[in-house]
Amino acid sequence: MAVLLVFLLLTAPSCAEAEIGSEADRQAIHAAGKAYQEALARGDVAALAKLWAPDGDIVDEAGTMMLARDMLAAEAEASKNGVKPLSITLSETSLRFLSPDVAVEDGTAEVGRPGASGRIRGRFTAGWVRSDGLWKLGFLREAKVQAASDRPQLSDLEPLVGTWRPAGDDRSIRVVAAWNRDKTFLLRTMTVTTEDKREIEISQRIGIDPVSGQLRSWNFSSDGGHGEGVWSRDGDAWVVHTTAVAPNGVRTTSFNVYAFEDGNRLRWRSFPTSVAAGHTPPVDMVLEKE
Repeated sequence: MAVLLVFLLLTAPSCAEAEIGSEADRQAIHAAGKAYQEALARGDVAALAKLWAPDGDIVDEAGTMMLARDMLAAEAEASKNGVKPLSITLSETSLRFLSPDVAVEDGTAEVGRPGASGRIRGRFTAGWVRSDGLWKLGFLREAKVQAASDRPQLSDLEPLVGTWRPAGDDRSIRVVAAWNRDKTFLLRTMTVTTEDKREIEISQRIGIDPVSGQLRSWNFSSDGGHGEGVWSRDGDAWVVHTTAVAPNGVRTTSFNVYAFEDGNRLRWRSFPTSVAAGHTPPVDMVLEKE
């Protein structure tokens, strides 16, 4: 009998192990996830911030990594400029616990903005961590799954063809867009005149990535910088998530919106989402076709 008791004591789960994945923890994470969806839909950045761990980070469907606090700052800036808040619907979710204080949630999400013509469907993995007794997001990883029929086509960029300048007397920027010979890329050249009268030329190619099927852009600047972006439709507007490397090696990310006011007027807004050093101001200007 004594041997049996020792065996039972050695093989019985500890108190900590017995509590892993308790129903109370599952319900708490479910409530936190629901609160996140509701705060996102109403554009409540302060409430969203409380649901993130201080060092939480995100890797979006384009592979861009950013701190959650930078993403929230960009979303707040976008809201100030009239961009409607995101809404998200989750399905096919599962939850597994790695320890009493760490859980991983996998599932499918549909994301969009009110008034947009379509919603993006994708997979996500979220890491939940217990902090000061509360479950918070530690990381989020996204992977877009979009039907081929819903993907933007290269021909959809036809309205961008032409020569564009800022409205009014501003001559600091000139954008020229034209198709390459076989219409496999839209070529854009942006010439920027700086305050000290230097000219920087940025060459951009926009095309379909044959690996992912996404509409992507690749940028090269005459000052030595380079970058790339992923394009998607939001109603009649184009949304571009970009990553770039400056000549000094500083990496930046930004969220760009191109919205046509009419066939000859295009509003361009750019919101930095992370800057490794220094500060990149947002852009909000109207371009007119010559």
